[in-house]
Amino acid sequence: MKLGVDPPTATMKLGVDLASGTAAGVSQLLVGHPFDTVKVRMQVGRADVTALAAARSIASNGVTAFYRGLAAPLTTVAAFNAILFSSRGAAERMLASDGCRW
Repeated sequence: MKLGVDPPTATMKLGVDLASGTAAGVSQLLVGHPFDTVKVRMQVGRADVTALAAARSIASNGVTAFYRGLAAPLTTVAAFNAILFSSRGAAERMLASDGCRW
């Protein structure tokens, strides 16, 4: 037994999985949403070239134009990834307790 080091409990592991999934979902959107915004602007016919669509967005509304409408997907993607990560973590722990190895 090591002094000062408690083994992680199932609740702690679940919390870490949920937090990791939420962080992954948030970072996924923060990186990908600007590209999706430019794609949608091109699809509605506002620009033919990607760089032109991005430049027009920045010129009209600044960098925040890339993050308009982020609230709705942020809640769903963060929740989805949190559930996904915690489910996978629980499955891995359950299989590991049965002696299975990946």
